[in-house]
Amino acid sequence: RVTSVTTTPEELTLRLRSGLEVRLGDATDVSLKLAVAARVIPLLDAETVYLDVAVPERPVSGTLNSQVETESAVSTGP
Repeated sequence: RVTSVTTTPEELTLRLRSGLEVRLGDATDVSLKLAVAARVIPLLDAETVYLDVAVPERPVSGTLNSQVETESAVSTGP
């Protein structure tokens, strides 16, 4: 269940009763984004604090302890 909605010209965000934040991005393709969120939410860990479906083909979730991993470049040349 949705407890609050936050809107800006660039982003639509839903806060669910569970505390999960669902970030929809702009207001285009909202039906598709909601359908993707509905399929992904049951797969999330309890520690998940947000689900970003702004790009429905690539949903992203995160926790309070999420860390960005960077790939280090390794030179194979002389």
